[in-house]
Amino acid sequence: MEPNLDAVFDTVGGDRAKKSFKALKKGGTLVSMIGRPDAALAEQQGVTAIGQFTKVTTDVLRRVAQLVDGGKVKIRVAQVFPIEKSQEAFQLVEEGRSRGKVVFELRRG
Repeated sequence: MEPNLDAVFDTVGGDRAKKSFKALKKGGTLVSMIGRPDAALAEQQGVTAIGQFTKVTTDVLRRVAQLVDGGKVKIRVAQVFPIEKSQEAFQLVEEGRSRGKVVFELRRG
């Protein structure tokens, strides 16, 4: 895969973080929400790596929703599952067969 992303928000870590580094263009930025990113790997790939630790509040989540709704942040959703199929969803992620976020649909009532 040719590196073509300007930025990656890593919410998984581990092997997925290493793949994320390789997906970034030279000069791109990786923001890890999990922990301190690998500085040596960032230097090797020619990208900036930042560890971001944010206290999640209702106001923060509202602001994120505004950015998504306004098209400033794009989310790639791979598949939406009803909560009853959570085992199937987790298997998809564990096997690395999802390209994007796996989302659970919760129904009220």
